[in-house]
Amino acid sequence: MNTFSSLLPGSPHAEPLDAMADPAIRLHAGWYKYVMNDLAGYPPRPNVRPVRRVYSRTYRVWAHVLLWTPIAITVIGVILGLGLFAAADADPTHSSSALGYFGLVVWGGLAVLSPVLLGSFIAGLVMLIRARS
Repeated sequence: MNTFSSLLPGSPHAEPLDAMADPAIRLHAGWYKYVMNDLAGYPPRPNVRPVRRVYSRTYRVWAHVLLWTPIAITVIGVILGLGLFAAADADPTHSSSALGYFGLVVWGGLAVLSPVLLGSFIAGLVMLIRARS
């Protein structure tokens, strides 16, 4: 009987396997319970925390620069755009509508630069987390 059901151990039609007849079965049983240290004869690893990696001062400074520069650029751009809109709206008689358009250009620049600013922020945040842990 060479069907798939005969190979399943819980099947009522399973043929009994003779472990002593086939050395491959005897050596193979339970191989997943051992790690390389057991097989090679090395002593087990002690339960010691790994040494904390020390990051240089330059690395930590760059982490802060990459983190806070996009925040500063975004805050300055939003405040500048709102200020230009307010100035353009306050005095419509002296052709100050150009300030409103300039405010739109500032916000458009923020929209175009947002992937770069977000990438810089995320990189700085990852670097800062690595330096602190």
